[in-house]
Amino acid sequence: MNIPEKVSYILQKLADAGFEGYIVGGCVRDSLLGLQPHDYDITTNATPEQMHEIFERYSDTGLQHGTVTVIVDHEGFEVTTYRTETVYSDHRHPDEVSFSRNISDDLSRRDFTINAMAYNGKDLVDLFGGQQDLQDGIIRTVGDPRERFGEDALRILRAIRFASRFGFAIEEKTREAMFERKEDLRYVSQERILKEMNEILCSEYIEPYLLEYEEIFEIFLPELAMMQDVPQHHKYHLYDLWHHTVKVVAGSPAKPYVRWAALFHDIGKAVVRTTDENGKDHFYGHAVVSAEIAEKIFERLRMDNRTSKAALLLIENHDQLPKARRLLSRMGEYALDLIVLKKADCLAQNTEYSHPEECDKLAEEVEKLIAENAAVRIADLQINGNDLLALGYQGREIGDKLEEIMERVLEGYPNEREELLKLAERR
Repeated sequence: MNIPEKVSYILQKLADAGFEGYIVGGCVRDSLLGLQPHDYDITTNATPEQMHEIFERYSDTGLQHGTVTVIVDHEGFEVTTYRTETVYSDHRHPDEVSFSRNISDDLSRRDFTINAMAYNGKDLVDLFGGQQDLQDGIIRTVGDPRERFGEDALRILRAIRFASRFGFAIEEKTREAMFERKEDLRYVSQERILKEMNEILCSEYIEPYLLEYEEIFEIFLPELAMMQDVPQHHKYHLYDLWHHTVKVVAGSPAKPYVRWAALFHDIGKAVVRTTDENGKDHFYGHAVVSAEIAEKIFERLRMDNRTSKAALLLIENHDQLPKARRLLSRMGEYALDLIVLKKADCLAQNTEYSHPEECDKLAEEVEKLIAENAAVRIADLQINGNDLLALGYQGREIGDKLEEIMERVLEGYPNEREELLKLAERR
């Protein structure tokens, strides 16, 4: 297990001063899985005051939790004193944090065995079988799962996140406790839930976990219940609404706004569904209704505006794909996202009728237009308002005429100055 030079330097400085130092948690887990850690958490039996004496450059970023950010060559690394925690009265934060001299105390407070290992460059401290659980592909809590989830219910979603990220199974007692304590998720802030859900939705192995843990997700996304047991009796569909939706999520690019769009792209079908005299289901106008429902959900989750607007734009437009130039004009930077979302939608239907291969052809056309800087907006036209003013247009006439010309260009009329001026001449 390789440790970066700057992290090794911190561990060595602690050792030279007579203290222990370990990397801990996710960086150990990922290293054992052969993955590159995003950051390194360091823990020690030195107190913050003692760290002040050991390191020349530091910042006190979390003294109440025993955390000092040590600066090495302009890069910061959080170093935290071993600690123990008391009860979690609010199901979110420990009532009291105490420093400890023993690494075992610090590891015993952590959530899952795969996150409760420590390494100092020589020795791996694994008190709860985390390495074996990694090898077996198991998510298991440290100690009693009901206690762990009672301390912080967000750990329920963290269990799903790690399982769906790595394709692991959740150990049976841990799984049972997740369902038993699911109501505790109501104590968790929307911001924390959104952060976990962004990662869960973008997980590589999301499909089976959405299906298995939908009842848990309903605690903070009750609208999911609308999609349960909704049939889609139509030649285009092979699955009911919920199973179709899950397949679209799993088949979409792992970007938060695309996955959120996939999750709610068809939720409006539960509202607008009608069945004709032949037993065929219809869902007229469902895209607009889906966007209306999703917008309220995103507001409740306090989703950032950029992600929300992008997801809503995809939901509103997912049902039909116009020709390449018009698509690029309508969707802008999200044109290719809409195409791949539509392809995932087609692949989750009856491909005898849905023709997902047409999406690939359309994507090629859009990519070509992007490479050519093709005209898709009024600002891209080779003439402007001043040209129309010189031709005798005034006031609103100028804007109306530019829009009319833009429509012709979107249909294939050449965006060449002389040709556009001829098109603009008054008759």
